[in-house]
Amino acid sequence: MSRAYALLIFIFLSGLVPLHAQKNKAWLEHLSSIRTLDSLIHAAPTLALNSSDYPHGNLDSLFSRAWIPLMKADTLQIDHQIKGLALHFFEDLSYGNKAPNLDFVGVKNPLQKQKLEASLEAAWLGNNLGSFAMNVRNRTVEISTLLEALAQGSVDGPWKKSDIIDAIQEYRWLYSLKTNQDLVLVNIPRAELEVFQKARLIMAMKVVLGKTENPTRTLLSRFNTLVINPFWYVPKRIAARELLPKILKNTHYFEDNQFQVLNAKNEVIDPASVDWKSLGPKNFPYTLRQSTGCDNSLGLMKLQFQSPFTIFLHDSPEKKLFQAKQRYFSHGCVRLEKPMELGRWLLGKNKIAIDTVNFSPTRINPQSVTVPLTGNTLLLIWYPKLEVNAAGEIFRNDDIYHKFPQE
Repeated sequence: MSRAYALLIFIFLSGLVPLHAQKNKAWLEHLSSIRTLDSLIHAAPTLALNSSDYPHGNLDSLFSRAWIPLMKADTLQIDHQIKGLALHFFEDLSYGNKAPNLDFVGVKNPLQKQKLEASLEAAWLGNNLGSFAMNVRNRTVEISTLLEALAQGSVDGPWKKSDIIDAIQEYRWLYSLKTNQDLVLVNIPRAELEVFQKARLIMAMKVVLGKTENPTRTLLSRFNTLVINPFWYVPKRIAARELLPKILKNTHYFEDNQFQVLNAKNEVIDPASVDWKSLGPKNFPYTLRQSTGCDNSLGLMKLQFQSPFTIFLHDSPEKKLFQAKQRYFSHGCVRLEKPMELGRWLLGKNKIAIDTVNFSPTRINPQSVTVPLTGNTLLLIWYPKLEVNAAGEIFRNDDIYHKFPQE
């Protein structure tokens, strides 16, 4: 910033600007808020932010220059730039300056930033910017705890300063995400699922996730459909590498496991008409489909969402796996301990779609029903490195999928 431009600001704040040039300069008229913003930017490192990200040479120069004339157009520009600087700083303080690194993001602009701008302007005009900053800073126990550890230079744990800073940014982003909308959160290292309704925890359950060789992918998406009594269309790689050897050993494999064979035209064909010995991972022109019912690998319900990974949240007939301490047994899908509880909540007033279904285990090939999910519930599958427990203690998660660099 030039010396002359800094002087322009000084002149306005000194009351030496003609009255006709002071209209609509709401941000420039509040000297207390400008002082507070300047102090906050200088203290940015204690808030896990970088002062250099917020050019504030003009604020530093406000009270140290001499008089020169200031025109109306200049004050409009200065007012606009100070507002932009304040908004930039408080967006980072509120939402974090770095979202989690996810394998897939299928939601545009998931954070509703319009509310922040209105709240910031009210705090600025009311000269209570300091209080507003403290409320944003301490909005969750996790963020407050991590900021305290940062201030103390805490190294009492298997993490670095950069780990704490990254965790603060992720928690800021997560809080803003679940404050503005309903969120289903799958925590991979803990193998748990939590449901938040406007940031309030209303449901929790265990989940079974992908094996280390078939890791569950991280993503942000929206639910779109719920399927009752789903078919399981076996992915080609699973069919060729895992099921084909079983088919070759058991001539009754299809009958025993309720599988059908579909050709390239999606027509059901007789398994006996296929030369299974001639097939392999590079030559498998068929689709295997498991019939609906309680023994289906997807159980009685699956939840679909936009994703390039062909994974779902679904029920499972293998209930005993939820009692395991390390619950990583799937091919990447998320198996639910309480699928019907989550399904009813997602359906809302339309939960009768589940309640009227006969889920008797004696039923053979029950009808598959697809129900649209009209809400806007988000699904976040994430892999946090650091977390804060209920006792306010920071801990490092087990690196199940070996995503964290060796330290």
